[in-house]
Amino acid sequence: MLKVRLATKSDKNEILLINPLLSKTIITYRLSQQEKKEAEYLVIDDGIHLLGQVFLKWYGKQTHPEYPDIENIYIKGSERGKGYGALLVKECEKRTKDKGYSKIGLAVNHEVNCPEQKLYRKLGYRHDGKSTYTLELYPGIKERVIDMEKSL
Repeated sequence: MLKVRLATKSDKNEILLINPLLSKTIITYRLSQQEKKEAEYLVIDDGIHLLGQVFLKWYGKQTHPEYPDIENIYIKGSERGKGYGALLVKECEKRTKDKGYSKIGLAVNHEVNCPEQKLYRKLGYRHDGKSTYTLELYPGIKERVIDMEKSL
């Protein structure tokens, strides 16, 4: 049975298997942010293995500190296209709404044909209208992104 839950220290190695671009340092930082109640590091599992992860920051991001931000949705390669990304986004939205926020955002590759951008549009996210910018989500890997947001 699928379950979305908070990540724990014991999930570190399996998170690295899902997303090899992460490091133990980044995971430790995210868990510390969660411990301070500044973010939630969520994973989805099937009762046996982790299938994906996402980092939900209550403090937003530099371009939009006024509302929470979804960062780094990542689904295990063999599990993509099964709706797990949408499930994680919806869980982030639910948690955000439960905390009393009326808006949530995320950054995504600026290319219109980007599969992730198509998913977010389908889920009701819209470009905030601002220019693209460069984001370095992983050390040494930069990407041109736009901000998308959704009213809850």
